[in-house]
Amino acid sequence: MGVKGVISGISPVFDQAVAIGPAVPVLVRSKPNAPKGLREGLMEAIDRAEKGSVMVIASDTRGCSVWGGLVSRYAKLSGIAGAVIYGAARDTEEILKLRLQFSLEQ
Repeated sequence: MGVKGVISGISPVFDQAVAIGPAVPVLVRSKPNAPKGLREGLMEAIDRAEKGSVMVIASDTRGCSVWGGLVSRYAKLSGIAGAVIYGAARDTEEILKLRLQFSLEQ
């Protein structure tokens, strides 16, 4: 996914967050020639993932969020077990309420 070496600083959004399941790697790019928009690409990846999967997202979009409340709700309704985000996210309070197992680079 273009990430080299060890990724440090990723931690769960809430204590005792554990997500176990098949990993679904997703690379999100901010370049204008990216084939899909951020949300559309994530929704498509969620649609292709098996129930119980864990989304593992790497992003070069430091300037904008790649994950938030709407995507979390969609993932939860689709049976996704959790997400690990190497990039920016928003709406963490909403994610906490959903209890989606979620880890984020901090």
